[in-house]
Amino acid sequence: MPTLTTTDGKPVDVTPVDPDAVAAQMQAALNDDGPDEQAPPRRQPAPAEAEKPKARRGRTPKAEQSRTADKAAETAPTPPSPAVTAKRVSSAEETFKLAGTCLLLVGKVAHMPSFLADGYVVNANAAPLAEKLALVAAVEPQIAKWLDKAPSEKVTAWMGLASVTAGLGLQAAANHKIIKPGAMGTTDPAEVIRANEEAIAAAQKAAEEEAAEMARLAEDDAKADADDVPLAA
Repeated sequence: MPTLTTTDGKPVDVTPVDPDAVAAQMQAALNDDGPDEQAPPRRQPAPAEAEKPKARRGRTPKAEQSRTADKAAETAPTPPSPAVTAKRVSSAEETFKLAGTCLLLVGKVAHMPSFLADGYVVNANAAPLAEKLALVAAVEPQIAKWLDKAPSEKVTAWMGLASVTAGLGLQAAANHKIIKPGAMGTTDPAEVIRANEEAIAAAQKAAEEEAAEMARLAEDDAKADADDVPLAA
């Protein structure tokens, strides 16, 4: 076997090559035309399109602005009639007065001057507040809806309930010595007890007298029935 020597002087064995065999292989490769049908060339991907610039947002044309203004004018609430406005003012004023009365009661029961002052201020400004609120209701449907659902009769009814409840609360405060008995229309607790016990005793006596009268009448009816029975022959 022939050998070669490297640059550093080491011998390397080399496998002998047959020149005729190498020539035959090269000739066969040259004579080979490949397969009968050639595969179509691979389709190359299309180059990515350049990103289109975003359209700039332009100003609304004047014609479009005019149409928008006309539409807003069409949807504007219809001005209320004077009668509706007056009713809203009355409802709002009574509502503010109810709030002021509640503040006054809280201040008097709790002996808190700040609440008393708040109540007086609210009551004093109930009328102008109501007028301004009615003006707001003319352009604000939600406020108008609330005022129209709170007519004067309803507010008056709530004020009546609040006054009765306040009277009970004041009397309870007098009973527990929170306020002086006799103040603000209250009654002394001892007087309340005495009056109620007398009323209970009177009612009980009347019931006993009625029961006795019913028993007497029943006895008279039984005696009359016995007298009406005919004697046996």
